[in-house]
Amino acid sequence: MRRSMPPSLELTNLERLPPDFRKLATSLLELHPPPRNVSLFADMTRKQQLKNYDHFLELLPVLYRLLDPSRLPEQEELDSPTKNVLQNITLAHGALWAILSFHVPPGVRVDFWPRIWAWVNFYFAYEDYLSGVIELNPPQAFYSGFMILCAALSRDPDLKKLVLGSTGAALLAVRVWTIFTKPEECFEFDGAVYEMIHAFVTSSPELLYEKVVEEIDGGISEVARLVMLACEALDASLDAKHVWVFAAALDIVLFIDGIAHVWQSGTPLCRLCDALLPLGFVKSVVIAGQKLCALAEKDTVTDGLQLIVGNCLLIIEALCQGASGHRVLRTAVQHGLLRLIVASAAWTSRPEEVDVPLRRIVADLLTPCTVFYYLLLDLEKANRQLKNLFDLTAWPQPEIARIWSGFTDALETRLDYLERYNSGTCPTSCANTECGKTSELEKLKWCSGCRSVLYCNKTCQSAHWRAGHRISCLRHQNIGPRRRNNSSMFTNKEYGFLQFLRYEDHRRMESQIARDQVLVWADNPNAVPVAVLDYATFPVTLTMSDGTPHPQSSASSFNSTNLDLSTMRLRLGVNSDFDIQYTIVREDTRMVDGLKNVAGRLDSILAENLQDEIDCILKSGRRYN
Repeated sequence: MRRSMPPSLELTNLERLPPDFRKLATSLLELHPPPRNVSLFADMTRKQQLKNYDHFLELLPVLYRLLDPSRLPEQEELDSPTKNVLQNITLAHGALWAILSFHVPPGVRVDFWPRIWAWVNFYFAYEDYLSGVIELNPPQAFYSGFMILCAALSRDPDLKKLVLGSTGAALLAVRVWTIFTKPEECFEFDGAVYEMIHAFVTSSPELLYEKVVEEIDGGISEVARLVMLACEALDASLDAKHVWVFAAALDIVLFIDGIAHVWQSGTPLCRLCDALLPLGFVKSVVIAGQKLCALAEKDTVTDGLQLIVGNCLLIIEALCQGASGHRVLRTAVQHGLLRLIVASAAWTSRPEEVDVPLRRIVADLLTPCTVFYYLLLDLEKANRQLKNLFDLTAWPQPEIARIWSGFTDALETRLDYLERYNSGTCPTSCANTECGKTSELEKLKWCSGCRSVLYCNKTCQSAHWRAGHRISCLRHQNIGPRRRNNSSMFTNKEYGFLQFLRYEDHRRMESQIARDQVLVWADNPNAVPVAVLDYATFPVTLTMSDGTPHPQSSASSFNSTNLDLSTMRLRLGVNSDFDIQYTIVREDTRMVDGLKNVAGRLDSILAENLQDEIDCILKSGRRYN
């Protein structure tokens, strides 16, 4: 059934208008209105000369008819527009300006909305073309007025569903946001503008992904620029509007993250992160998070501020996905991540949206990443500054206190290693078993292929290559990273420190490793025990696995009596564990032979005597490369 027209939209209401105004309004509805009257009406609405709200209400029937969707031109008509088509476009534009200036009263909003949106969508789609054929107001003011109108209409829950469900509105909202995030224009409008932009964008995930991300000018880079402008505005000046726009920017990033989880192809989060990282997004988010914490200290902590800080932490965690996560984490630490964590953890009551990412960043990122040389230096500096600013012993909640304590224990332990490493006296041996010379790490050279063994010189490298490293080097390259082919590879300094950590921890856990090797050999005498030192946890955990030889090699190549294998399991980022395999070369075969002999006699050895036998065997050779 067709909806009946409200009485307020009947043309009889025009009788209450002043005579000249009534004559002008009536002429606009003629089939061919006088050009002078069209121009007069357009100027009056565009320059906002219609000041009387009562006159606006009485003019509603005319505005309603000027916005009739049947007056919308077809594409063919735009190719060669007639005088009548241009008049219809001009009059509808004037009608929209009148409505955006005053807003329609509640009783006729449902009737007006389909017509308003039809013409707004038309002007949005043909904005560049129309600016060349008629006189338009600046798009910033036009779109701002439209968003404010949407906010007013959306106070009615039913009408809000109608507004948000309008096809294409989300794309327009993001374009509007792109305009408004220009620093000189961003905060001149009511907060309702930004509220509606956010409501539009987050109401339609399919449209956001398919239209906004792919069709907005500049594609994903435009979304990244949009986000960064919001971050920079908050960095420049902190007030309520700045906070809201920044919060909306974070929500957009997290919203695209959510789409990435739902849509398995395309990975929009990865594309967005690739565009954001070079722009300094990590720095901006960390600094903004600190500012929001400082703002919360001045006033009573609000749930809204806490949720924004929680989104900062969520995004930092998301940016640390993948094999370059430790690099991103280092940037975050350099710009105050620890300060942000401590400030937010000091809140006596935190919502889950803050608490969960807070604990994950400390436990799953900061703690395992204390093995990286340069990040460790930055963590030491940041932690030293923290001790001068915060009372780190007064944590309001025991769970975060426990996690933070685990991080600081790992940090202090690795800093002790770092001090010894930087002293230049950490010993290691040439991988060439015919040489076996022990020297300082900096004086030896890495194998350029696998970067898992060291040599005195090219002579030792050639000898070891002929002795079997040719096969193991290829295996290492298949298992571990090759710096020349991977941008996330470690520097020489980082590799050297990882080698030193592995050397020290392998030596410290030698007795436990030998015991586990015996148990592996007891089950399978031909096994190749691989000691996995898991640095994704602290303290380092040890597991022993039965290594499977590489398909291109023979089993005997890795079952040599003077060769053991060990694997460092590192955490480079969230959900990104990474294995580097190293060889442990013994000076002779006596120790390995002795352990295998113990394994063969395991059934006849009392449990209390097993460790004594292993310790005696270990004394026969403690030489590592």
